Amino acid sequence: MSTYRGRVVYYGSKHFSHHDPGRVDSLGDRHWTDYGGKGPVQVYQYGKPVGPKFECLYTNIDGYRFTFSSYIGGQQILLLGDFVFVHSSPIDNYYHSSEYTFLVATTDDLTAENMVTLDDDRVLEGMYKVKANLSHKLIGEGDVVKQKDHISPFTTRVPRDDGDGNALAIKLLADNPNLCTCGGAVRLKFQGMKNYRWLFPHPDGVQAAVNHLQNTTLEDDWLALMEIIDDVDSIEKARILETFGK
Repeated sequence: MSTYRGRVVYYGSKHFSHHDPGRVDSLGDRHWTDYGGKGPVQVYQYGKPVGPKFECLYTNIDGYRFTFSSYIGGQQILLLGDFVFVHSSPIDNYYHSSEYTFLVATTDDLTAENMVTLDDDRVLEGMYKVKANLSHKLIGEGDVVKQKDHISPFTTRVPRDDGDGNALAIKLLADNPNLCTCGGAVRLKFQGMKNYRWLFPHPDGVQAAVNHLQNTTLEDDWLALMEIIDDVDSIEKARILETFGK
């Protein structure tokens, strides 16, 4: 089974739906949204579940926006470094398509209602909106899993204890020229922050990693990267040096 650093995303077979009647704009049009999804969703590493369980992800979202109804996008689990994200990719030429990336820092299981909250861009404790400089755009309308628009490796069967190492992590970097990882670390820009920073894995979990980032500087990032840079792939090393202007 193909994995990303030994991890794969599992999607269960239960179907979910939700209708949000939305608001009425100044022209009298109602901006509704229809959500369709599947669950449960869980990240597995070498055959064992890791991180919180998602009751569902809304992998197919339609809505009415600005005088007509159309496809909006879909949520998916994104694996970068040693971290997990909820991601929605944009669609070419769809100016109202849904695009966002949230770092999953919570250890609590997440409900279907939580996923609607994310799509509305409302604050959810333990979820951080970030930019990771992905170049990915959806190739078609519909369920992002069925349409093979899913970025990270996934399965609809409970994973076994196998994997193929780091090959897919390197391929993802090759496909996204502005994405930067270094082993388990990833370069991100948090909402409300001026500059991109490096988020490093922490033995006490993702929230501890976020706290560490908030209490350190970009210079500290550089020093930490220099301790591990000789052990990573050449494309990762080149990206690191490029972002620091070296």
